Amino acid sequence: MRENHIEWHPELHEHQDSAFNVLALTCAKDRKVCSLPIYMWCNNKDSISRKNGIYHLPNTWPHMLDSYQALIDDFKDRGYGGHACYYAKYALYASYYELSHQAWKLKDIEEQKTATYKRICEFYYKNELLIKHCDEKATEQIIKVNESIAKRKGPMNEMPPFEEWLNSIITIWRNV
Repeated sequence: MRENHIEWHPELHEHQDSAFNVLALTCAKDRKVCSLPIYMWCNNKDSISRKNGIYHLPNTWPHMLDSYQALIDDFKDRGYGGHACYYAKYALYASYYELSHQAWKLKDIEEQKTATYKRICEFYYKNELLIKHCDEKATEQIIKVNESIAKRKGPMNEMPPFEEWLNSIITIWRNV
Protein backbone atom coordinates (compact mmCIF):
# COMPACT_ATOMS: atom_id res chain seq x y z
CA MET A 1 0.00 0.00 0.00
CA ARG A 2 2.76 2.44 0.89
CA GLU A 3 4.76 1.86 -2.27
CA ASN A 4 1.60 2.65 -4.26
CA HIS A 5 0.95 5.76 -2.14
CA ILE A 6 -2.45 4.50 -1.04
CA GLU A 7 -3.24 6.29 2.18
CA TRP A 8 -6.16 7.71 4.11
CA HIS A 9 -6.87 11.18 2.78
CA PRO A 10 -5.84 13.63 5.53
CA GLU A 11 -8.68 16.09 4.87
CA LEU A 12 -11.52 13.57 4.99
CA HIS A 13 -13.16 12.93 8.33
CA GLU A 14 -16.34 11.17 7.26
CA HIS A 15 -16.87 8.59 4.52
CA GLN A 16 -13.09 8.38 4.09
CA ASP A 17 -13.25 4.60 3.79
CA SER A 18 -15.21 4.91 0.53
CA ALA A 19 -12.38 6.66 -1.29
CA PHE A 20 -9.66 4.58 0.34
CA ASN A 21 -11.21 1.20 -0.49
CA VAL A 22 -11.85 2.04 -4.15
CA LEU A 23 -8.36 3.47 -4.53
CA ALA A 24 -6.76 0.43 -2.87
CA LEU A 25 -8.72 -2.00 -5.03
CA THR A 26 -7.89 -0.11 -8.22
CA CYS A 27 -4.22 0.63 -7.59
CA ALA A 28 -3.02 -2.48 -5.82
CA LYS A 29 -0.56 -4.44 -7.91
CA ASP A 30 -1.47 -7.76 -6.31
CA ARG A 31 -4.80 -8.87 -4.96
CA LYS A 32 -5.56 -11.98 -3.00
CA VAL A 33 -8.93 -13.56 -2.41
CA CYS A 34 -9.72 -15.27 0.85
CA SER A 35 -12.65 -17.67 0.83
CA LEU A 36 -12.99 -17.54 4.60
CA PRO A 37 -15.24 -14.91 6.16
CA ILE A 38 -12.68 -12.95 8.16
CA TYR A 39 -14.33 -9.52 8.27
CA MET A 40 -16.55 -8.96 11.26
CA TRP A 41 -18.75 -5.92 11.25
CA CYS A 42 -20.00 -4.76 14.61
CA ASN A 43 -23.22 -2.78 14.82
CA ASN A 44 -22.13 -0.23 17.40
CA LYS A 45 -25.29 1.52 18.60
CA ASP A 46 -23.14 4.41 19.85
CA SER A 47 -21.34 5.02 16.54
CA ILE A 48 -21.91 8.35 14.84
CA SER A 49 -23.92 6.78 12.01
CA ARG A 50 -26.14 4.75 14.37
CA LYS A 51 -26.76 7.55 16.89
CA ASN A 52 -28.11 9.80 14.18
CA GLY A 53 -30.08 6.98 12.53
CA ILE A 54 -32.19 8.30 9.70
CA TYR A 55 -30.39 11.67 9.89
CA HIS A 56 -26.90 10.30 9.29
CA LEU A 57 -26.78 10.58 5.50
CA PRO A 58 -28.71 13.86 5.29
CA ASN A 59 -26.19 15.25 7.79
CA THR A 60 -23.13 13.90 5.99
CA TRP A 61 -23.86 13.54 2.26
CA PRO A 62 -21.79 16.63 1.32
CA HIS A 63 -18.87 14.83 3.02
CA MET A 64 -19.55 11.78 0.87
CA LEU A 65 -19.15 14.03 -2.17
CA ASP A 66 -15.87 15.28 -0.67
CA SER A 67 -14.77 11.64 -0.48
CA TYR A 68 -15.68 11.08 -4.13
CA GLN A 69 -13.82 14.28 -5.04
CA ALA A 70 -10.68 13.12 -3.24
CA LEU A 71 -10.88 9.81 -5.11
CA ILE A 72 -11.39 11.55 -8.47
CA ASP A 73 -8.48 13.91 -7.83
CA ASP A 74 -6.28 10.98 -6.86
CA PHE A 75 -7.21 9.09 -10.02
CA LYS A 76 -6.45 12.15 -12.16
CA ASP A 77 -3.08 12.60 -10.43
CA ARG A 78 -2.25 8.94 -11.17
CA GLY A 79 -3.25 9.23 -14.83
CA TYR A 80 -6.38 7.08 -14.42
CA GLY A 81 -8.69 9.35 -16.42
CA GLY A 82 -11.24 6.64 -17.17
CA HIS A 83 -11.64 5.89 -13.48
CA ALA A 84 -11.97 9.61 -12.72
CA CYS A 85 -14.77 9.91 -15.32
CA TYR A 86 -16.54 6.85 -13.94
CA TYR A 87 -16.54 8.02 -10.31
CA ALA A 88 -17.47 11.59 -11.19
CA LYS A 89 -20.64 10.31 -12.84
CA TYR A 90 -21.10 7.60 -10.22
CA ALA A 91 -21.19 10.24 -7.45
CA LEU A 92 -24.03 12.08 -9.19
CA TYR A 93 -26.13 8.95 -9.59
CA ALA A 94 -25.37 7.93 -6.00
CA SER A 95 -26.64 11.35 -4.92
CA TYR A 96 -29.76 11.05 -7.07
CA TYR A 97 -30.70 7.69 -5.61
CA GLU A 98 -29.74 8.70 -2.06
CA LEU A 99 -32.02 11.73 -2.26
CA SER A 100 -34.91 9.49 -3.32
CA HIS A 101 -35.16 7.97 0.17
CA GLN A 102 -37.61 8.86 2.90
CA ALA A 103 -35.08 10.60 5.16
CA TRP A 104 -34.79 13.43 2.65
CA LYS A 105 -38.51 14.21 2.96
CA LEU A 106 -38.29 15.01 6.66
CA LYS A 107 -39.37 18.58 7.43
CA ASP A 108 -36.52 19.28 9.86
CA ILE A 109 -33.62 18.75 7.43
CA GLU A 110 -34.06 21.73 5.10
CA GLU A 111 -30.63 23.05 6.05
CA GLN A 112 -29.00 19.70 5.23
CA LYS A 113 -30.86 19.48 1.90
CA THR A 114 -29.73 22.99 0.99
CA ALA A 115 -26.11 22.16 1.82
CA THR A 116 -26.36 18.92 -0.16
CA TYR A 117 -27.86 20.52 -3.27
CA LYS A 118 -25.26 23.26 -3.19
CA ARG A 119 -22.45 20.69 -2.84
CA ILE A 120 -23.88 18.61 -5.73
CA CYS A 121 -23.82 21.73 -7.91
CA GLU A 122 -20.23 22.54 -6.94
CA PHE A 123 -19.25 18.93 -7.56
CA TYR A 124 -20.90 18.93 -10.98
CA TYR A 125 -19.19 22.10 -12.20
CA LYS A 126 -15.80 21.00 -10.91
CA ASN A 127 -16.13 17.65 -12.73
CA GLU A 128 -18.35 18.59 -15.68
CA LEU A 129 -15.90 17.49 -18.39
CA LEU A 130 -15.19 14.17 -16.68
CA ILE A 131 -18.92 13.51 -16.27
CA LYS A 132 -19.60 14.26 -19.93
CA HIS A 133 -16.77 11.95 -21.03
CA CYS A 134 -18.10 8.93 -19.14
CA ASP A 135 -19.16 6.48 -21.84
CA GLU A 136 -22.66 5.05 -22.22
CA LYS A 137 -21.72 1.51 -21.22
CA ALA A 138 -20.17 2.76 -17.96
CA THR A 139 -23.22 4.97 -17.35
CA GLU A 140 -25.52 1.96 -17.73
CA GLN A 141 -23.45 0.06 -15.18
CA ILE A 142 -23.50 3.04 -12.80
CA ILE A 143 -27.30 3.26 -13.01
CA LYS A 144 -27.73 -0.47 -12.47
CA VAL A 145 -25.45 -0.53 -9.40
CA ASN A 146 -27.04 2.55 -7.81
CA GLU A 147 -30.60 1.33 -8.45
CA SER A 148 -29.74 -1.96 -6.78
CA ILE A 149 -28.21 -0.25 -3.74
CA ALA A 150 -31.15 2.14 -3.44
CA LYS A 151 -33.72 -0.67 -3.55
CA ARG A 152 -31.90 -2.56 -0.80
CA LYS A 153 -32.00 0.53 1.40
CA GLY A 154 -35.79 0.66 1.38
CA PRO A 155 -38.71 2.52 -0.15
CA MET A 156 -37.91 5.38 -2.47
CA ASN A 157 -39.86 8.54 -3.26
CA GLU A 158 -40.80 9.30 -6.81
CA MET A 159 -38.12 11.39 -8.47
CA PRO A 160 -38.00 13.31 -11.74
CA PRO A 161 -35.84 11.73 -14.44
CA PHE A 162 -32.12 12.01 -13.63
CA GLU A 163 -31.28 14.66 -16.26
CA GLU A 164 -34.21 16.84 -15.20
CA TRP A 165 -33.24 16.48 -11.53
CA LEU A 166 -29.60 17.36 -12.23
CA ASN A 167 -30.46 20.31 -14.48
CA SER A 168 -32.73 21.78 -11.83
CA ILE A 169 -29.95 21.56 -9.22
CA ILE A 170 -27.20 23.03 -11.37
CA THR A 171 -29.51 25.81 -12.63
CA ILE A 172 -30.77 26.84 -9.20
CA TRP A 173 -27.49 26.55 -7.32
CA ARG A 174 -25.00 27.70 -9.96
CA ASN A 175 -24.80 31.29 -8.75
CA VAL A 176 -25.33 30.70 -5.05
